[in-house]
Amino acid sequence: MNINIKSKRIIAGVMALSIVSSGAIASESSVIGRLILLNSLSASAGTVYGDWEYEVTGDHTAKLVKYTGSDAEISIPQGIDGHSITELGENLFSNNTNIKSVKIPRGIQSIPGYCFSNASNLESVVMPLGVTKIERGAFMNAKSLTSIALPLSVDTIESSAFTGSGITSINMRDVNEFGKRIFTDCKNLKDVVLPDGITIIPESTFENCIGIESIILPDDLITIEKNAFKGCTNLTEINAPDSLTTIKNSAFMNCSKLKKTPCSESTVSIEFAAFRNCTGLESVSFSNSPTSIGSYAFAGCEKLEYISIPDSVEKIDSDAFSECKGIRSIDLDVNSATKFGGYCFKGCSSVENINVSDFDILAGLFDKRTFSGCKELRTINNESPVILNGDNTEPEFTEKYRSVIIENFDAIDDSELGFFNDYLEAEVKYVVSTNITDDMSDMEKIKTLHDWLCNKVFYKYIKKNSKYTPDTSNYTQVDSSAFIRNSTVCAGYAKALTLLLNESGVEAYLLVNFSEHAWCMVRVGDHYFHLDATHDDSGSDPNGTIGYDHFLISDTDVKKCSSGHSSWAIDAPTSRYKYTIPDEIPKCLYSVGDVNKDGVINDDDADLIWYYCNGDIGSIDLVLADTNFDGKVDWDDYLAALKRKLPRG
Repeated sequence: MNINIKSKRIIAGVMALSIVSSGAIASESSVIGRLILLNSLSASAGTVYGDWEYEVTGDHTAKLVKYTGSDAEISIPQGIDGHSITELGENLFSNNTNIKSVKIPRGIQSIPGYCFSNASNLESVVMPLGVTKIERGAFMNAKSLTSIALPLSVDTIESSAFTGSGITSINMRDVNEFGKRIFTDCKNLKDVVLPDGITIIPESTFENCIGIESIILPDDLITIEKNAFKGCTNLTEINAPDSLTTIKNSAFMNCSKLKKTPCSESTVSIEFAAFRNCTGLESVSFSNSPTSIGSYAFAGCEKLEYISIPDSVEKIDSDAFSECKGIRSIDLDVNSATKFGGYCFKGCSSVENINVSDFDILAGLFDKRTFSGCKELRTINNESPVILNGDNTEPEFTEKYRSVIIENFDAIDDSELGFFNDYLEAEVKYVVSTNITDDMSDMEKIKTLHDWLCNKVFYKYIKKNSKYTPDTSNYTQVDSSAFIRNSTVCAGYAKALTLLLNESGVEAYLLVNFSEHAWCMVRVGDHYFHLDATHDDSGSDPNGTIGYDHFLISDTDVKKCSSGHSSWAIDAPTSRYKYTIPDEIPKCLYSVGDVNKDGVINDDDADLIWYYCNGDIGSIDLVLADTNFDGKVDWDDYLAALKRKLPRG
């Protein structure tokens, strides 16, 4: 390699000599100028020196831009070919899998971008005093680099500098500024000393650093940026600086062993998913400082048992504490000015009591489904809103809570709150116990409860653009709509009847055709039938009669009712439906009245009932022949069969 360097120098000398020899036709100053130009060209052209490629950057200074050797241990030269090395180029050792150790000479002031990125076998780097900056991605994915000593002169570490490296410890006490993601995915990092003067932990600084168990935040810290400690699954302890005001999106998300938050009396904003799925979090102290709690801020924190929201909070966004299954009690020391997003405590299935300092906030809380899925919530301010008097006495709401519950019953029903579940269960039991007797057949139970429902409620219409159309408001769609109000639509009819039939011991399912229609399926003996109380209800019929055209009919016949019956699925929209949805929907092969099973009801079927009642035949399908639905087959069924009508659409 030295032969090549000497050859270049000889060529340059010969060229210079030839220029001097031509001085007969050139002035001395012209020759000197040409010599200077030639020497400059020679220096910039001479970019290879041994295993190094370099660029001249100034008088007697150069930058190394490439290393072509294969050595494992490298001491970067302080000078090359008469030039002092003052800079290292970006990607200088990038993707080099041979190097294990590198010593950087004095005079270098920064470790350039991606200088050692993906140098997977690099184990040590010695940096001189005087290095002030480590640029972006400098040691990214240097998997074997376990430790590095930062000179006291290092002032700045840019983004992703150590991302994905094997570093286990680092002392950044003298660093004044560092960028995003500098330690992201450093899964072996355990010990970190942060600078005292910093006010921000940047975005994703320690994301997925699963080796960190504890960390001391500096006293002057103001903001923890998004994802800063996300996925630090072994982080258990962290202090709470008095200066900390803001914890941003997902800052501690999935820190599953964190027991306590770093919230202080100065913390005013806890943003989206800040502590989401911190499943080891045992307590949260808000003092009186926070003004906002973001969506999903504490969602999935399963070990939290108690939450107290102070009156300083102006806004709690949706799902802030959703699925915190360990919470048993909630104190809301807020007022009507506090804004709640939807489902703030959704799925907090162990909540038994909520305390509210301002009774006026209840309506808003219910309307927003704040406690959706809180199936154990039975008291408010340690009082039950429901009076339960036993099966034979109708349940009622206490005077204090009646109006707010009635006004928001649809949202409360949707939420499946424990006290409302108790009320509705008691209401269903009351209706069944006062209308059904132990000696009734399933056929009689079905007819009795069908008739009770049709007599109690009427179909709800609203006037819109001078026309009457079905009222599709949410309150007509919930399980309790037929019990709380005297009007409902198909969803209310079908849901109420399904609950009543199940309580009476009849196998019944709720059928839905997406958003078009809802009705029931029931079993009597060995047969399954469709049952649509909505279509059977007289509605505005002045005679108040109940029809049976859609009562216990087949798949074929139900499709004649309307386009809403073209297809169906079994649904169980709330936990109140105790049945298991079968893998296959049962077939409804025949309608009651189709005694000979030929798909139509006519005189032939009535004749069979006649023959049976007259003793001319010894057996008959007792379910299909019970055309007056009284649980037995007699001459009344013969007359009813003659009048039996199928759906007319």
